[in-house]
Amino acid sequence: MPDRIPTEHDSAQESRTVLIACGDVAYGGVLASQLEMDGYETERCHDAKGVLRLVNRRRFDVLILDVDLGGESDVGLVSFCRRQSPGTQIILLFELS
Repeated sequence: MPDRIPTEHDSAQESRTVLIACGDVAYGGVLASQLEMDGYETERCHDAKGVLRLVNRRRFDVLILDVDLGGESDVGLVSFCRRQSPGTQIILLFELS
């Protein structure tokens, strides 16, 4: 498993940006803290409306998406993100019961 998330900006000096869209606020906070310690710039949201708003506003290198955000179909939300930012890597989070 890689030590970090690879991005298309690995060779550049630009910051690497990650959008964490997680319905579990505490878990999203832990993810953000870990990524920030590794030098990533993070933004967080907790619902599908937040994803739509943020992806429209700026480009992210990586989107970490909780598939149970509600408000939009999972496939529709991923499709929207792909159309808005085709180069963004998307990591889907699933809750295992």
